[in-house]
Amino acid sequence: MNKGDIMSKKKGKLISVLGARNYITVNYDEFDECEYIQEALIRKYKDELSEVLIFATEAAQQKNWNEYTYKDRNDKKVYKMGLKKKIDNIIEEYDLDLEIKLIDIPAGFSEEELWEIFNIFTNEINEGDEIYFDVTHGFRYLAMLMMNILNYVKLSKNAEVKSIEYGLFEQLGPAYEVAKLPLEDRNARILDLTSFDYLNDWVVGVDNFINTGDADKINNLSGRSIGKMFAQDESMDDQTRKLINKISKLIKSLKYFNDEIKTARGNKLNNTILNILTLLDEIEEFETDSNNRISPLLNLIDKIKNKFSIFDKNDKKGLKNYFQLLKWCKEHKLVQQGLVIFRENMISTIADEINEPYLPKHMKDKDYDYTLIEIRDEIGNALYSLIEEDQEYNPITSQEKFDFIRKGIKENFSDFLALYDKFRYKRNDVSHFGLSENSASQGQKVIDNFDNYTDELQKLLEGKY
Repeated sequence: MNKGDIMSKKKGKLISVLGARNYITVNYDEFDECEYIQEALIRKYKDELSEVLIFATEAAQQKNWNEYTYKDRNDKKVYKMGLKKKIDNIIEEYDLDLEIKLIDIPAGFSEEELWEIFNIFTNEINEGDEIYFDVTHGFRYLAMLMMNILNYVKLSKNAEVKSIEYGLFEQLGPAYEVAKLPLEDRNARILDLTSFDYLNDWVVGVDNFINTGDADKINNLSGRSIGKMFAQDESMDDQTRKLINKISKLIKSLKYFNDEIKTARGNKLNNTILNILTLLDEIEEFETDSNNRISPLLNLIDKIKNKFSIFDKNDKKGLKNYFQLLKWCKEHKLVQQGLVIFRENMISTIADEINEPYLPKHMKDKDYDYTLIEIRDEIGNALYSLIEEDQEYNPITSQEKFDFIRKGIKENFSDFLALYDKFRYKRNDVSHFGLSENSASQGQKVIDNFDNYTDELQKLLEGKY
């Protein structure tokens, strides 16, 4: 594979701000004799980068970009190589195919100039770019501006932040003191701040789940962000590793939960709910005092635990939990799913009360002379016959079974009939695309009806359970 082929696969961009100060040569990590942090970062990520973007004001360009000669206080000529020449030397040393761009930016002394800087930065980032961000030098307000830029390009251009770096020069002391040290003693670290960007993604993902119920974003983050937040944590013990594994399992379960609600998968959904509740309990038991990285994650997970407090971890059948799902559907405007869940769980609850099968696994327990769909339809017909008593029905199973079901509903669920009829009517309205003669004219009316019916259901359930 030639150098051009390798280059074509690289998507990394190092984005860095060049300041206007006099910089002192130091050693950053294993990269020796670096007057500029950019020298160390280009060497560090040379195999990932296709482009280096240097943003600089006019003053910074004059002071630190080009090579020039000046006279010091003693009238002695001093040659300054400048960052451009130093980068050229690195490219030659490692035979890199690397594009270097100097981008002029204003000084940022007004809100208008700040917006100009924002747009200059974001315009240089393309769809799908992998960003290596250097925040060592530049503006006093760079931290806030940087986070806004990163969040914006991650959403608008699907960019991925691979690294956020900071050259920790100040650990050596004041610049005038550092200048007196021999070069071999000027050893500074490069601080990796990327984990804070991952935490920010988690905040957004958890907030999205809590407010919408959609787990896709947090699921997409789970593998990448968790692993990288702890990649450089050399003190991570086995207990923390187990916790990270549990968090990953929790996020996958939240994704399953979201998918199963949207597609009304009642045969598995309660198992997913119980698994989530178990994982949340296990995660809550973890001690966080000694781990600064994990504590923020667990605080976010507490928000998820509170969200799932409506469910009962002892409800192995799922009948109570499925009725509680209507609260979830109400909160997240999952009206069609909620209408389906109510009807089907009402049928399951009646079947359970009269010892009839209501799940596929029940059909394996013994031989029945009817199918699962037939007995569920029979219960549905019995419900309707009690609501519309003037209608005649031909039993699907037998007249004896039909009468037995009607009797069980009258004895145990008569107070649910009026509400069942309301749900049934609205479900038919939605299922038929609102094209029936008496359909609601506006979607909000359907939503309002569903919300009110759900509130009525909760009052009925308080008396039954």
